[in-house]
Amino acid sequence: MQVLEGIRVVEVDNWGFSPSAGTVLADWGADVIKVEPPAGDPLRHIFGAVKFVGKEGMVNFMHEQWNRNKRSIGLDLTTTEGRAVLDELLVGADVFLTNYLPDLRARLRLLPDDVRAVQPDLVYALATGQGSRGPDAAKPSFDYVSAWARAGVGRQLTAEGAPFALQRPGFVDTTAGNFLAGAVAAALVKNGRTGEAVDVEVSLLAAGGWMLGPDISNVLSNDFELPLNSGDGRGAGPLMTWYECADGKRLVFTMLQPERYYPSALAALELDWVLTDERFDSPEKRAAASDSLHTVFSEQIASQPRQHWADRLNPSDVVWAPVQSPTEYIEDVQVVANGYILTTERADGSTVRVQTSPAQFNNEPIVARWAAPDVGQHTDTILGSERGWDDARLAAARAAGWLT
Repeated sequence: MQVLEGIRVVEVDNWGFSPSAGTVLADWGADVIKVEPPAGDPLRHIFGAVKFVGKEGMVNFMHEQWNRNKRSIGLDLTTTEGRAVLDELLVGADVFLTNYLPDLRARLRLLPDDVRAVQPDLVYALATGQGSRGPDAAKPSFDYVSAWARAGVGRQLTAEGAPFALQRPGFVDTTAGNFLAGAVAAALVKNGRTGEAVDVEVSLLAAGGWMLGPDISNVLSNDFELPLNSGDGRGAGPLMTWYECADGKRLVFTMLQPERYYPSALAALELDWVLTDERFDSPEKRAAASDSLHTVFSEQIASQPRQHWADRLNPSDVVWAPVQSPTEYIEDVQVVANGYILTTERADGSTVRVQTSPAQFNNEPIVARWAAPDVGQHTDTILGSERGWDDARLAAARAAGWLT
């Protein structure tokens, strides 16, 4: 279901955070026009700096993930001609989306008053690193800096005494992008009801703080920090941790009401004898002997491969899951059944598979309309058939170098 069908978004941004918001809006049906420099978003060229041994000719998976279902036009906004074309694109648009820093937005006339001089009721959506106020508002950033480090996400995910946990690619960019897309949708509702132009902003710093909401709220409410996780996972009890199986694969238990699930877990794990063991035959004894009980679970689970335990745990009411790799995730029966992986076709006829954004409407999976575009792939359509530019005008602009 294309809930944002008929909504037009003009996106002037780069890298991951803001483009991922544009992808979510595009997944929801919006017509997202990505305006990028003639050479393209720098994310397109990331594999000039990032190399993987033995992996030549890689698909730029980050570009594909964050730019599918969009249309691309290459414009040099530093030129008078290129900036004038942007104004053409803004006429009739509903949303302007950007992550450019304040000085650049001012220099290119991309501030709210500038774009609303063309389209007064635009929703102006801004992705920032540290927010638009304060002494660091103009500093460049990535999610590893503003969220993983500064908001403390990485620290809180690092086990006590372990080396600092490193972030996965775009971990907070993608999450914050979904936050921003949701905020844009809310602003569109307000705009539709009142006609009021709405400014929207999400920062990576705030997104990281929201992800750590319970940790931060505990400090605010109780004036102490929750303990970091232990490396072996024993801290929360034997039914709230991970275990390694005989084949080296892992599984996780998450039972917030452990006593409710305790008999079922023992039955599934072939540990019925523990019910009558005098060390563990009451809730009080189990709490006092948590480490010993964890050892019993650990040794039993380590005696068999994970699939053995999956076959026993799945029919039970035990709250558990396999600890999966990305390769395992894409074949997960629930991922397949719910359409969480999209297959999209590129302009050259090749196909690429990407992770879908999470929201679905009317129980319908997200539709893959097309893959991430090449730079300027849709220029002829956007300016030609939709805005009346003839071939000679398009050719002259390309020859001048400010249009791709």
